[in-house]
Amino acid sequence: EEEEEDGRCSISHQTRCRLFRRLAIFGIGVVTAVVAYFISWCIDNLEKSYLRHLGTDGAGTAMSTTVYGRYVGFSLLFSVASFVPIAFVRPVAAGSGIAEAKTVLNGIKIPRCTELLSAACKGISVMFSVASSLPSGLEGPLIFIGMV
Repeated sequence: EEEEEDGRCSISHQTRCRLFRRLAIFGIGVVTAVVAYFISWCIDNLEKSYLRHLGTDGAGTAMSTTVYGRYVGFSLLFSVASFVPIAFVRPVAAGSGIAEAKTVLNGIKIPRCTELLSAACKGISVMFSVASSLPSGLEGPLIFIGMV
């Protein structure tokens, strides 16, 4: 189990390294899935809360101006909430995250890109942007969060 004379690792050491890598990759996948579930759960709860606050205002199926105004107000509020963490805390977390993940995995260092605060800002931003009905998805940000 020690190194052999020619400098190569023994087979059992290589097996342990492979097993550790596979367990680490599995753990990263599980953590990313838990984060994705949490973000989806938060999005669902945000959407349910603002739909509950909209109500129909006695207008039946037609949307009255007050209901529409509340809808626009909540959408603007959630849009601003998705903008603030990226603009003022971590500008490096802007964008989908796929390009940054490719760049970092190819060995190029982007300052502050692989910090947990960047991933948290990305998660908060995507949560509020999807809840505000902006055309965005979870795929790119989850690749970024998985890279961190």
